Amino acid sequence: MDRRFYIVCGVLLASAVWIRFVSHGDEVPLRRELEEFPSRIGEWREVSEELFGERVLEVLGADDYLNRGYVHPSGASVWLYIGYYRSQRQGDLIHSPKHCLPGSGWQPLVSDRITVDVPGRGEVRINRYLIQKGDERQLVLYWYQSRGRTIASEYMRRFWLVVDAMTRRRTDGALVEVSAPVEGSVEEVLDLELDFVRKIFPLLSDYLPD
Repeated sequence: MDRRFYIVCGVLLASAVWIRFVSHGDEVPLRRELEEFPSRIGEWREVSEELFGERVLEVLGADDYLNRGYVHPSGASVWLYIGYYRSQRQGDLIHSPKHCLPGSGWQPLVSDRITVDVPGRGEVRINRYLIQKGDERQLVLYWYQSRGRTIASEYMRRFWLVVDAMTRRRTDGALVEVSAPVEGSVEEVLDLELDFVRKIFPLLSDYLPD
């Protein structure tokens, strides 16, 4: 039988599953408000917080978010963004940085996954995304924290979204993103970002539902 027939059937089946389960998941609140996230995390301390305008919030579709800058005693700084969705329905899915950042003029230089050894958790996989706009470069580390899982893959994120919608009636989830400007060595920036990631990781479960 024609291969296109199976593709069409697959698309129709996925659409039916989406309409039946994913678009009708229960809303799950945060365990704690993100604004209560610590202003001091190890040696890192909060230096700024930025609120989005209505237009940006409408595009993001997040129910709650944290957008905060932290600085290290060395003078290095990172930006932490956590966007939380009580449920993901059609039109309100978590937006991948790989789609949003190029739309803002940032061009990808490196896009891969790395393994981070997190104390008390073991090894986790997250995304590494080096981008450039004009003379500016940024290194972005991000992952999806969804219903007790840490997910880097876009495909696996959608797979578990459908599975959990069917078996748990849950589609809640969060995007966690740590970014920093790159003015010299990319590896030095990566080391500092990884230090920050290791320190925030144990805190996330206090705020995001398992």
